[in-house]
Amino acid sequence: MGIALGLLLIAPSWMRLAGIVPCAVWVTLVSRDIMGDGWHRFSDVMGSVLLAAAIVSLVAAMVAVGGRRMGGLALVATLVGGPMAR
Repeated sequence: MGIALGLLLIAPSWMRLAGIVPCAVWVTLVSRDIMGDGWHRFSDVMGSVLLAAAIVSLVAAMVAVGGRRMGGLALVATLVGGPMAR
């Protein structure tokens, strides 16, 4: 999940929309195999997906500010409020 989201984060804007489907398919197949082999349960997979999404959202929020340094409270508010604003 981290690799897929990282690739989407650094991809040019015109390529992001086309890259969502292959990345989602890859994450789904890897998650299915990990759960099918009995290594992890569904809650483990969902926890890792949510953690990776939170970290990438934090990085995207820092990049979206345009290079200005943000304080901790402003960064958390952007992370929490950003997805709800759209």
